[in-house]
Amino acid sequence: MKRKSLILALLVFSFSLLLRVLYTQVIPGLIPHGDQEGYIQIGNLIQSSPSISTLINPYRTPLYPLFLLFAHSIFHTYTVIPYLQYLIASFSLTLFFLSLVKQKIMPLLSLAIVLLISLSINVFGWEKSLMTEGLATSWLLLLVSVSLPLFELITVRRLLLFFFLSVLGFLLRPMVLPIPIIILAFLLVQNVVERKTQSAKLWFTIVLYILIPVFYILGNTYFHGYKSIQQVGDVDVFARILQFQLPVDAGKAYPFYVNIAKNYVYDSKDFRPFDILKSYDPDIYGKQYMFNDLRSFNREVILSNPVQYALHALSDLPKAVTESSPFLHIDSPQNLFSMTGLFYILQEFSRVLTYGNFLIFIIFPIAFIRYVQSKKTRWLLISLFSSIVISQLLIGVFVVYEEYSRLYAVTYPLMITGIILTYFSLAENLKKRLENQRVRISST
Repeated sequence: MKRKSLILALLVFSFSLLLRVLYTQVIPGLIPHGDQEGYIQIGNLIQSSPSISTLINPYRTPLYPLFLLFAHSIFHTYTVIPYLQYLIASFSLTLFFLSLVKQKIMPLLSLAIVLLISLSINVFGWEKSLMTEGLATSWLLLLVSVSLPLFELITVRRLLLFFFLSVLGFLLRPMVLPIPIIILAFLLVQNVVERKTQSAKLWFTIVLYILIPVFYILGNTYFHGYKSIQQVGDVDVFARILQFQLPVDAGKAYPFYVNIAKNYVYDSKDFRPFDILKSYDPDIYGKQYMFNDLRSFNREVILSNPVQYALHALSDLPKAVTESSPFLHIDSPQNLFSMTGLFYILQEFSRVLTYGNFLIFIIFPIAFIRYVQSKKTRWLLISLFSSIVISQLLIGVFVVYEEYSRLYAVTYPLMITGIILTYFSLAENLKKRLENQRVRISST
């Protein structure tokens, strides 16, 4: 690694950390969110009753509750959590910068990409909360950073590190479950296109990784009688059914949920599906069999109305992509040249950049076709980043009913990276074509 790159890496770490600390001084305290109590409660339960049955539970996967529990046991306060998350984020951004440089992307271009990511309040804002978003973006950057060397040479050591981080991602945030599979799928594509002979290792890693959620579900089934990963996913899908006002007769085997769906009048201003379920049965969240039924009800209703469900979900995509979170909102200050004004400007700048998610749907096919034609790894990586963003966007609108900006903050860095690399790669190609044309003209 050249000295220049190391100096720039130090700059990335220092800048990203300083910006986050300044944000904490301007916007003091934790960003409150109703879900944070769930993570704290699970952490306390693990501490008071340490066992496999409390680690594997139907409410929250255990990594983030354990992180909160560990930090609180050392510092005796949750107010230190943002600073820990800032350090992890600054480290992951630095490692991501170095991984881009190793992929022969110009250091200054890599620096521009990472600094632009660092400026996004959509990313660092959630690091002030006790939510998985505080770590999930850093996790994704770390996973991508350790994945990039695999596109150069697949070794057992690199695959083990990739597998370890992948498991941590699932235990942190089940929504990211498909991301390691997507990365491994792209490695398989590279093996086919470039005629490499590492497919067996990749298939073995895929199978091994899929076994992790399978064993987690088996654990939930054995200890709690709940046959899935966590209840929140079932409730989110049920909320989508209520929002879309789908016909529910296909779920007639589950009259409890049919009754709710037929009698509920959707109100977007006061839509609280968790409270709706509780109003019909105050003890429902302790009855795991009810959520097995709910999942079956959701499946039957969606399978009987697949096109209608898909069209409704996809119609939410523009709103989902452009949504801004009220939890991170900063009112326009009287003095834009103040510190508060600076972060207000960053908020508005980040809001504009979120529209880049629409470009990703165009970039993905372009980058993939360019890779097949040229076999250049950079195009493969651009299509990989794009597909990860698209997968999370689609999962969001298909299975989640609110707070899209929070969910999509995790893939924001890859969206920015994909767009910038595409622009500069196309510009380089155009420049080379123009130079070749000049050479032909001059030679004639």
